Amino acid sequence: APTGYCAADGGSTQYEWIDLIAISGTSINNTTGSNSGYGDFTSQVGNVVTGSTYTISMSAGFSGSTYSENWLFYADWNRDGDFADAGEELGGGTTTNGNTYTTDFTVPSGASLGDTRFRAVMRWNTAAVECGNSSYGEVEDYTLNVCDANTTQVLYEEVHGEALEITQINDRLQLYPNPTTEILNVQIERMPADAVISISDMLGRRVESLTMSEAQNGINVSGLQSGMYIIRIQGTEESFSQSFRKE
Repeated sequence: APTGYCAADGGSTQYEWIDLIAISGTSINNTTGSNSGYGDFTSQVGNVVTGSTYTISMSAGFSGSTYSENWLFYADWNRDGDFADAGEELGGGTTTNGNTYTTDFTVPSGASLGDTRFRAVMRWNTAAVECGNSSYGEVEDYTLNVCDANTTQVLYEEVHGEALEITQINDRLQLYPNPTTEILNVQIERMPADAVISISDMLGRRVESLTMSEAQNGINVSGLQSGMYIIRIQGTEESFSQSFRKE
């Protein structure tokens, strides 16, 4: 994931802090107390798909009286280490009396694939912006893993040997038909028969696990709910992950 993002801090959390950040359809659903102005939750990763729309839910926590809070949300869609590009401000609003606020965002079809930064900013009595400090409020950072709706390569992990070009990776791993309603065929070169295949939903929950030899006649996914999934193939020296859609 990119690094070097601008510093941001909400300042004092004596009276208020971010209580909840949740993104629908992902594993990000985080309820916390005060994080002293900044919470680094980049270890929490939410899988999102290009072209799909998600809902952010957020609320503030208070030590006593409630206050009006200003919110803004950002995602670094081109993975260049900032939130300054068109479409990277996802929207926001104002909450009062501790109410939960929701807003929708759509992952751009041209967003760069892989891990990138998501930032939530809450400030009292001043406009929320992506960088810098304020007197009262809080900032929280998370990670979004952007997956391609057209099932291009999501991830290649090299354990030993030289890294491959993306085109070489896609030539080696093929999933078909994609989308599928019943049988998903997996074709990959130079992967041992005991390599482990796992399928997870977009919340990271594993729904299937088998070996390459068990999948030689295809994987029956008819029992899965409709939606996007990630298939991961783990060998001794390398692993691949790619998305597919169950209809």
